[in-house]
Amino acid sequence: MKRTSPESDSALNVDTFSAKFGFNPRTQSAETVAHPSKLLHQIYSSVGKAYRKTEFHVERTVQVLDYAALCFTQVQKLPHLRILIAYLDGFFA
Repeated sequence: MKRTSPESDSALNVDTFSAKFGFNPRTQSAETVAHPSKLLHQIYSSVGKAYRKTEFHVERTVQVLDYAALCFTQVQKLPHLRILIAYLDGFFA
């Protein structure tokens, strides 16, 4: 069975779920979401899909992370990420 990425579904786009769920990841920090997995479940359910966080899904996500973008760009948007990266820098220094 071929695995398909839910991100490729045109019904799961930022504009659609931003209007429906009141969260826009382009302009808002994910840190403001009280229960991220609950929101993801609601978003996926709204288009007849399921939000699953299996080992496969976690590994796939980790493999495609852009660590340079996380360390140099996203830290400006995510205060807790900035704290984590500072801690890791101190640990490895």
